[in-house]
Amino acid sequence: MAYSDLKKLKKEEIKDITKVEVDNLIVGGDLFALASYDFLKRKFSEENTKILTKEMLTKESTSFLGPNILRGEENINYLKSVFEHAEIVEKTEVPKFYKDMKFKPFGGRSKSEKLLWGEEFFTSSAADYSLEKIFPFTNDEEFYAKAQKDQIELLYTKVFKDGDIWVIECSNGTQIFAKRIIWSESPWKFYEESIVKEKLSNEFIEFVESTKTPCALHVKLEFDKEITKQDETLLIPLSYTHDWGHFICEFSKTSDENSKQVGHFLTFIDVNDTNEEDISKKIRLLKRNLEKIYPHFKDINAKEFIVLTENTHSLEFDDSFFLEGQDYLKNAYFISSSAPFYYDNKESSSDADSLSGLTHLSRGLKVLLQVKNLLS
Repeated sequence: MAYSDLKKLKKEEIKDITKVEVDNLIVGGDLFALASYDFLKRKFSEENTKILTKEMLTKESTSFLGPNILRGEENINYLKSVFEHAEIVEKTEVPKFYKDMKFKPFGGRSKSEKLLWGEEFFTSSAADYSLEKIFPFTNDEEFYAKAQKDQIELLYTKVFKDGDIWVIECSNGTQIFAKRIIWSESPWKFYEESIVKEKLSNEFIEFVESTKTPCALHVKLEFDKEITKQDETLLIPLSYTHDWGHFICEFSKTSDENSKQVGHFLTFIDVNDTNEEDISKKIRLLKRNLEKIYPHFKDINAKEFIVLTENTHSLEFDDSFFLEGQDYLKNAYFISSSAPFYYDNKESSSDADSLSGLTHLSRGLKVLLQVKNLLS
């Protein structure tokens, strides 16, 4: 069993205070962070832009994990309007849930087991899209080499301001002084590590508290043969007697039954109310259910990859709150799918500029565009 990033434990390190000064510091290592890096190194001096993250900066490790995160009418319409080149194709297959030994479509007469936090989002049909068209740098190996060169592989423990300069203190004592920070992790993590919380507005605090999420447990199984031809989103309950939620599942398309197939499985967990044994139990339940549903499962070899991440997409937002006018947060930019918007597009009422209901990929891209506009 390959556990990767199962839990980011902040280990005690020998303090060796080092000061680093940069113009631009990106905190986090996901696709939104790398898109910001790509923009900043073109806009400003490449030598003065750094990425603070312990994540591996490779195409595979920074891609979105798990089942498709482009779904829902507002999200799909936004991408169609703003990223026409992204080859967006809405899927016709309706997501299904497993009950009474068969898969049944959502929206029909049968009801699924109780849906827990985050699961309802996956009951609507998805849309395929080209990740490379949205993020062209993902096709450039040289880009990742440059990003790795500009990476600071440390864990941050404190965030504060020294005059107009942002200071990020790391677990080994290193202090990074930055003219501007671009925060691609959850705003909740920014609030949690801020040591001068009284300078944050009540409105900002209320917003970030609403974005706090459970952790996401991702399981990827690489099968050496086809498991199923089903390519719709599937929800498989962990239990039929307890409200333990579901594994949200998607299988890659294959050309024939002897082709390799990848299965992506996602479930949400409260990391404060679980441990490694509980996680192992959930994975065993997943495999047991897959064996019941697909009897040939036990005869097919599979490589297993497991990731537990805190950076889960938030679902509910107070979009009457904007970062515009938050004086203390000047030169701090939030770019995740859980970030607040910076301003309302009052001058336009087009669907493309609507902020209503955007989540996941679409929200992250909208925020990213706003930040680029502010820095241009």
